[in-house]
Amino acid sequence: MLLEVRNLSVEYYVEKKRISALDDVSFSQDNGEILGVIGESGSGKTTLAKAIIRAIRPPGKITKGEILFDGEDILKMNYREFKNQILWREISYVPQASQNSLNGTMKIIDHFYDTAMSHGMEDPTEIIERAKELLKMVNLDSKVLEMYPHELSGGMKQRVLIALSLLLNPQLVIMDEPVSALDVVTQKHILDNVRKLNKELNIAIIFITHDIALAKYLTQKLVIMYGGEVMEVGKTEEIMTNPYHPYTTFLLKSIPSLRGDISQLKPIREGEISLSGCPFSNRCEYATDMCKVWTPESYTYDRRVVRCINYANKNGKN
Repeated sequence: MLLEVRNLSVEYYVEKKRISALDDVSFSQDNGEILGVIGESGSGKTTLAKAIIRAIRPPGKITKGEILFDGEDILKMNYREFKNQILWREISYVPQASQNSLNGTMKIIDHFYDTAMSHGMEDPTEIIERAKELLKMVNLDSKVLEMYPHELSGGMKQRVLIALSLLLNPQLVIMDEPVSALDVVTQKHILDNVRKLNKELNIAIIFITHDIALAKYLTQKLVIMYGGEVMEVGKTEEIMTNPYHPYTTFLLKSIPSLRGDISQLKPIREGEISLSGCPFSNRCEYATDMCKVWTPESYTYDRRVVRCINYANKNGKN
């Protein structure tokens, strides 16, 4: 097992109030696995990504949990040690709106230089050759190295960031909404690149998205999040064909099909995240009075992890 997140909680302290961004989040990921993290805006997806790379800043704080990478809890590491030994070398991150992460005053090659030299690579020739190799893997010409970000399209800049994230041969790449600002054709092209990189390099990928259709196309395992909590975890194919949690069911019913009957589409009812009981209880048509006051545990049922009171007596606590 490459990554195991155990009971991770993140809180923000604002105006003497404590706001929970992640609550008791747990899941695992194998070597070379593409794992999708799905949820609406505000579900905690980006907070989860930042927690894994230890980028939670005040007023935020990781208050509980473990993040085991290759068996070692990286939260217990000295931050300097984590930054020098793990970040970019073992775990890299392609942030949300990553197209804006490129410095407009620097050529693309300078971005590769900066990242490489800050982690011990000092031979410019070696860095250039490595950059060319990575750009080729994401279907970009080496001429891109001498260009500035404003000379590239959105899709090209996105592929540059993906290439840059692979510079130091990490075992895990976290991609936060990497294609959300791109057109459908460019999205598919980049997702195909990601799938190819995963297959050729055996790199594990956490693919964060609000679009369950994209996750279906790319991932092998899904983590469904809502209100800072994990609602369901399981194999992508199994969740897509037979969702267990009501929130997952409603997500799937809201996806339009080119051939399906659009009259069967069912939007998720509106409502605020419940601050007591199940966070989805205000929007769930199956919610009982118990759901509104009793916080469910995560239960393992039929190789699936489900956080719903309906599964409390079907198997054991996860």
